[in-house]
Amino acid sequence: MKYRQQLLAEGFAQGFAEGFAQGFAEGFAKGLEQGRREIAETLCEALVHRFGELPASVVARVEGASATELRSWFSRQFVADGFDDVFAPAGGAGDAG
Repeated sequence: MKYRQQLLAEGFAQGFAEGFAQGFAEGFAKGLEQGRREIAETLCEALVHRFGELPASVVARVEGASATELRSWFSRQFVADGFDDVFAPAGGAGDAG
């Protein structure tokens, strides 16, 4: 009987730990994605304020970008003369579509 209780306790502890780890990982991933979407939305708002209506290609590019790209583009939009300057690769002119 004691052996059975020990097995149940160990199984519960292992299941709890695995469930917690999985839940934490899923929650963390969702939080990162939510943050990335918020950066994208803020960048689009800033670009509209600076340059007017956004071409669909710019919206698609922003929506598909990584958080690192979004942060870089957000910084560039302060000194850019247009979309090409915002999305230019480091050291050259780019094509924003």
